This record gives sequence, C-alpha cells and structure tokens, in this order.
Amino acid sequence: MSLEELAQIKYASSLTNADYRDLPSNITIITSEQIRMSGARDIDELLEIFVPNLQVIPRASGVQSLGLRGVTAGLDNGFLYLVNGKVMNDRTAYGAKAERFMALLGDIKHLEIVRGSGSSIYGPGAVAGIINIVTYDGSNFNGFDVKVRLGAFEEFTAVEMRLGHDFSEKTNLFLYYGIDKYEGAKAKYSPVTADRDSITWGEFGKEIKKGVVRDNQAFRDKPRHKLYAQLTIEDLSLSLRYTKSGNDMFSPLVESNSSLEGRTWGLGFQQLTLRAHYLKKINQDFELDFSLSQQFTDVDVPRPSLVTDRKAAFSYLTSETSARLQLNWNVNDNHQLALGFEYSYFLFNRRGLGWPDEQQNIVGITEPWEVGMGGIFMAYQWAINDYFTVIIDGRADKHRFTDPMYSPRLAVIYKPNDANTFKAIFNRSVRRGDEFELKRAESQEGADSGNTEEINVFDLIWESQINDSWRGKISSFYYQHDILRYNFTTDSHIPLGQTEAVGIEFEFYYKRERLNLSLSHSYTNLLDFRLDQPFTTNLISAEPYGFGSNYLDSSPHISKFRVDYKINERFSISSSLRIFWELPGMEDADDNLRTLEPNILVNDEQYDMTAFLNMGLQYKASDNFDFRFDAFNILGWIDRDYNRRQGTTGSHRTDAAALALSIMYTF
Repeated sequence: MSLEELAQIKYASSLTNADYRDLPSNITIITSEQIRMSGARDIDELLEIFVPNLQVIPRASGVQSLGLRGVTAGLDNGFLYLVNGKVMNDRTAYGAKAERFMALLGDIKHLEIVRGSGSSIYGPGAVAGIINIVTYDGSNFNGFDVKVRLGAFEEFTAVEMRLGHDFSEKTNLFLYYGIDKYEGAKAKYSPVTADRDSITWGEFGKEIKKGVVRDNQAFRDKPRHKLYAQLTIEDLSLSLRYTKSGNDMFSPLVESNSSLEGRTWGLGFQQLTLRAHYLKKINQDFELDFSLSQQFTDVDVPRPSLVTDRKAAFSYLTSETSARLQLNWNVNDNHQLALGFEYSYFLFNRRGLGWPDEQQNIVGITEPWEVGMGGIFMAYQWAINDYFTVIIDGRADKHRFTDPMYSPRLAVIYKPNDANTFKAIFNRSVRRGDEFELKRAESQEGADSGNTEEINVFDLIWESQINDSWRGKISSFYYQHDILRYNFTTDSHIPLGQTEAVGIEFEFYYKRERLNLSLSHSYTNLLDFRLDQPFTTNLISAEPYGFGSNYLDSSPHISKFRVDYKINERFSISSSLRIFWELPGMEDADDNLRTLEPNILVNDEQYDMTAFLNMGLQYKASDNFDFRFDAFNILGWIDRDYNRRQGTTGSHRTDAAALALSIMYTF
C-alpha cells in the first residue's frame, strides 16, 4: 500500500486521531485483497507471510505459538488479540489462541499488527505485540456471496457466507458465517522425527508413530464455527461474535505409554462476545467513544494422565463484563487530547457450557472466583510545527492481585517533506501473570503478590515514499525484557531473568497497476541474558550457561518475499516465500547438552535453513464466479527438510506440501 492509501485507515494503535505518518508505533497492515491473494489458510500462516520478523514456533504441546523480534510466550499471553478493538484473549491461561487456527478469514476487512509492545492502549498483555482484526460491516460490504475451499494432503473443507445490506445512509447490517472441517495432514505427509537419542518417545533419526495426530487437525476432529453479526444504526453498532475452534496435539506421553493409547491431547475454545459500541462526534472538537461488552470464553484441554482418569487438565468458563469510555478533544490545529478509563469484571473457573461432561478445573483449582481490574489512560499529541510532532500517552492499571502496572509511551516524529518520515519511540509494556496463577499466589501469600512482566523498547524508524511505485522502511529496535516463564515444579509462571536484544528490519514495497511486490529482511541479536537464579533451566537461550548469544527457538535472520501479478482481466498469479536462515540458538543448547551428556546423539541438520514457498492462481470466470488454486510448502516436494518446524523437545515436525481449491460465487 502507498502512504496515500495507508492514510485512509483509522488505526487502533493510537488513542488520538493520528494518520499513518503520525502513528506512535511500528505497524503492518494486511488488507482483504492481500488475504485473498495470499491463499492463507489461517491467521498464523497469514501473519508469517506478511509481518516482518514474525515466526510461527512449534511447542512441546503440539500447538504453535507466535514469536516476534525474539519475544515469544509458550501460551501466547505476550500478544493481545483484538477484534474491532475488543480484546479476545483467554485471560485465565491460554492467551491469544481462540481464533487463530480456523480456515475462516472472510469476515476480515484488514488486520493491523503492532510490531512491539503496546500496553499503553489496551492494557497489560501486549509485551510482544498487538493483532487487531477489523471486520467488514454493512457500509463497506454489500451483497451476498458464498465461498467453498477444499484442501488436499493437508485435508480440509471450509464454507463461508457473507451478507451485507445498507438500509439507509447510516443504518446497515453485516452477517457472516463460516464452518470448517479440518482433518489436517496425515503423518506420512507431515512426519514427526526424533532429533536426539535421549528422548523416550522416539528412536533417533526415525519417524515417531504413536501419539502423532494429523498436523493441524481440528479439536476432537469436529467442525469449527465462526459467526459474526453487526447492526449499525447511526452512531451505535451492536455486534455478536461466536467462535468454536481449537486443535488436537501431538502427545509424546501417549507414545511412551501404551496404556494411554487412544486418549487425546487437545486445546478447545468456544467464545461468545456481545458488544455495543457508540461513537459520537459531539461537535467539531469533541468525540465520544463508549463500548460495553459481555464475553464468555469456554476452554477445554484434555490431556492423558497415568495417575488419574480425569479427562481434562484444564476445563473452565470465564465471564468478562467490560466497559470502556474515551473522550477525544481536538483542542486546536496543533493539539489533540484523549482521556479515558476501562473496567473489567471477571468470573473465573465456572463450569463450561460447551464441554458439560467436564468438571471445572485449573491445575487443581476447582472453586470459582471473581476479580476486578480497572485502568485509566491518556494521550496528548502536539504538532509543534509542520515538521515535528510529539505524542505522549500512557496507561495505569490495577488488578486485585497485583501492584499497579504502568505503561508509558513517548514518540517524536519528524516529517521533513511529503515523502520521508522519521520516528523515535520509547514505550514500556507490562503483562500480569495468568489469572489462575494470580489466584493461587493470592491464596498462598496474600493480595498484591502476583508476578508481573515488563519490557522497555526503543524504536527508530525511517519510512520513505521513494516515488509513485516504491516505498521503503528501515526500523531498528532495542529492548530490555524482564521475563516471566513457566516453571514445571511450581506449575506457574515465575520471574526468570532479563534479556537485552537489538535488531533491524528492512522493508520494500513496489506497486504498479498489475504488479505488487514486497520484500523484507530482519535481524535480531540477543545481547545479554541474566538469570535471576544462576543455572536455572530455561527455554529462552543457552547464553547464561556460556554457549552462544542466540534465542533458542527463533531464527536471527528472517527473509520474506511476496509477489502478486495480474496477467489480464481474468487471470492473476501470486507467490510468497519465507526463509528462516538458521537456528543457532538450538545448536547452542545442544552444545550445552553435550557437556552434560557427552555421548548423546543429535541431528545437526535441525539447525539448517528452512523455507516455505507458496504459489497461487486466480481465475475470474465471470462477474459471479471466482476460482483459485493454491500450492503450499512447494519445496517440501523436493526435500521435506525445507519445511521443517523445529521444536524444543528433541523432535521436529514437517509442514505438509499441500494443495487447495477455492470457489466463490457472488449473487
């Protein structure tokens, strides 16, 4: 997109009504057209294709997580996942996972991704970044269409329907429903291979058989659903959003214990959100933004156990009632002010509605509890002159079980001409521990005893509209991150230590009438990692033990390339390539392991480059019919090792080379 096109979007990453060049953050925008041309099958694949320095990382549990600039969190509680500015995270334990795995993207108008911390806007949780989904409404989608997708090798069927109608200039309706049956990829197309001879659930260098479910198989192998409805009446919009999703997981415990064969690990979500949003321009200078929402998040995590017949390690329903009020004041041509507050009331650990056969349980906590959390926020934007703008914003939050949490941000923006923009940004973000951990800490140690996580980030950004066709951006960053990480002994996240890292990101975009190109390369360097307790086991880096200076599960060098080309009025082609050049942090960890186990066998190829190449062909048969054919992970047909997803438990899984066919009919 050009700077002119980016200027037309209203952004969630600023409290003031800033245009793109004045945003106090580093963002990536993904449009509905880019989503369509990418052929992406879910949110994670879409993000990895488009967002510089973002990587999908497999976990020991079998459910993938996101890493950005080296910052990862196994339960994805370092990201805030929003829909139209409403946080959708599971606050109890599992973070930003509820919607990411479905092959249902038709309700999305565009995505706004904040690369880096962002707690000053939406509160604790955004230490790694923010993902904001902006949906269609009846004002920007009119008509009715149906889309069907079929996948081979990684097998799935998905059906989506959209209806949009304008009743009058300010009254409209948008309805969306999607369903997918995602069977995933069989082990012969997506094998799991043992990379160390020390693991008990597989033989070194060979494929693991037992406990291996199909890759990306839907939770309990059942259909997944998404329903969205929005009615807009002048300044008021009323919306309902329901999703039922989740994935089954690879279980090494099942592999090593034949008595557990037939039991399944998995992660299942249901979420219902009712929201009223009132946005009123009172006069030329004042704007009122108020929202009230009720959200229910139902989670089920069945895990096989040798010591109990219990079907689920986690099973719970969370209820959240929240209100947010913001007042924007356009003081004059040079000054803008925003003030607001937000309050949420939570009911945790209620019996799930979607999994009625499960008693509520969160690692041994079986009784419900309630919590309130409130926050106040403000932003001040000062256009000093035609060249310089300063933005100061911040937020203070108080949770019942933590000390107050503060998230300030300062941005200085210099625009010497219409083509170039320079930004210097400092911001601090915070994350509280997961709610079940805060509750347990309060029960054992008293109120205000819960752990919190903090990251301080400095960004320097130069963006240039080089000419009508080319746009470029160079971003550098430095951060200090006080980390909370899961401790298996205490069954909770505890302070682990502090990391320091620097990095640089290059982005280039080219757009002509028929051709769109994008290219990015990023580099992240871990400078230091200090453990609070020396010799503590960690899954961040082997640096504290004297081996390397790299993150364990992230590639320091990441390159991404995309091209869309319109051949004629009927045919278009597209392609994307993601290259993760190496995993030196994994090699560092194995070098450390060899000092403890000198005779251990390790697959050295697990550190090598991986690359994921997709290609697509779009055919517009008529004004009503569109066909699309996609091929995914094509290099896997040449050598499966190109499509390797390296885990941290001594094994890796290969993404399946796959095909998909899409048919859309517009009525």
